[in-house]
Amino acid sequence: MIKNEKQDCPRCGKAVITLYRPFMDHKGPNLCSVCNRKRVKEENELTEEQKIVLWYFQNQMVLTNFISVALEVEEQYESVPKDVLDAYERLSNLEFLHVINKATNYLFKASERFCNSL
Repeated sequence: MIKNEKQDCPRCGKAVITLYRPFMDHKGPNLCSVCNRKRVKEENELTEEQKIVLWYFQNQMVLTNFISVALEVEEQYESVPKDVLDAYERLSNLEFLHVINKATNYLFKASERFCNSL
């Protein structure tokens, strides 16, 4: 069954209409075309390990728990997936700071959209 679903782009808030097909595997929110091009460009600048750790941060963060998520990864909590821990171990300090920078930018944009929606 094919269905269209309307939702807002999580980055800019523009309306996005998505066509879902049963055989397609959808992961994460659907971005508008402009934000998706920016995301692809940003991700191409990262190593595979950085992408894995950034993905975990973006999926686990809410507006107030950034430090908690960072500590979970650094202290290797059992709740953190093994592939994320392995990727974190292979990152240099500078590469991890780059991931933190991307994650905090993501968090800032999300909180800004949340405040504007009130």
